Amino acid sequence: MADLTIYVDAQLAKGELQTMSGYKIPPSGKIIFENVAQGQGDLVISPKHPAITLPFCKSDGKTPKTLQAIPPDGQGGVKICDDFNGGTFLYTARIGQTIAEDPIVIIERPKLNYSDPALTLVAGALIGAGITYLIVKSRLNRTRPQQG
Repeated sequence: MADLTIYVDAQLAKGELQTMSGYKIPPSGKIIFENVAQGQGDLVISPKHPAITLPFCKSDGKTPKTLQAIPPDGQGGVKICDDFNGGTFLYTARIGQTIAEDPIVIIERPKLNYSDPALTLVAGALIGAGITYLIVKSRLNRTRPQQG
């Protein structure tokens, strides 16, 4: 089982510093919320600031998705949208009439993964094609001496 690191930080919220826990998203970009509170009501996930849209998408990573209220013993999943370029986002989680929690979600996406075999193959093919083109072009531009 993998370790879970929880990042605890203090951020300004409503003019006061508030302690917030942060979680890193796995490379899959998938988040699953599970309501394990018995008899307390539905779990509602909403943006920390109403003017901000949460970067939630369907499994294709492109179609926006609103996470519906999750009943007790239920779960709901989303994928972080592929075009989300932010490093973090804030949301509020609330079950029934309980006091809301304000976690931080930390997104760490590599800009370019050089260890991906498919990417390496394509890059190698493009470089090889470029070098071949330059060699052929330079040979065609040469003039040959006339014999005779």
